Amino acid sequence: MLLRLQVVNVAVVALLLMFFSGCAAGPKYQRASVGTPPTWSAEEPWRAAEPRDGIPKGIWWKLYQDPALDGLEQQALDANQSIQLAVTRVEQARDLARVQVAGYFPSLSAGANAQRQRLSANRAAVGATAPTSAITQNIFQVPFQLSYEVDLFGRVRRNRTAGNGA
Repeated sequence: MLLRLQVVNVAVVALLLMFFSGCAAGPKYQRASVGTPPTWSAEEPWRAAEPRDGIPKGIWWKLYQDPALDGLEQQALDANQSIQLAVTRVEQARDLARVQVAGYFPSLSAGANAQRQRLSANRAAVGATAPTSAITQNIFQVPFQLSYEVDLFGRVRRNRTAGNGA
């Protein structure tokens, strides 16, 4: 009897340990640090770049006052796959961030279903009595489902933080 109680106690403790080990949400998300190389200098003919990014570029080709060049530049901008891809990636990142925020709120789904069926008078007998007439039935269903996940161990919060890249 004592051995049986010890086995039960060990089993209960093992189940509790397994349950609570599954509840760990992991460490707090931190952005990875990227090391930068130390400053360096090179001898001639090399020199440090001096970009003038502060100067507005605008539509520089208007300087030439050529309508054909204007058309070609507009066509190149419209067909630029890199710009279109970058815009699409930004929109995708924003959508993914919105999905992560949605975890804070309950989700509600609903549907509707209507059926009409007619059971024949010639159907098989289910019990001791045979059916005597046809039956018409209407079946209406309006199911609702509401679900919400309590952020007990911080999983939703950490997913949102990781989704925003912060």
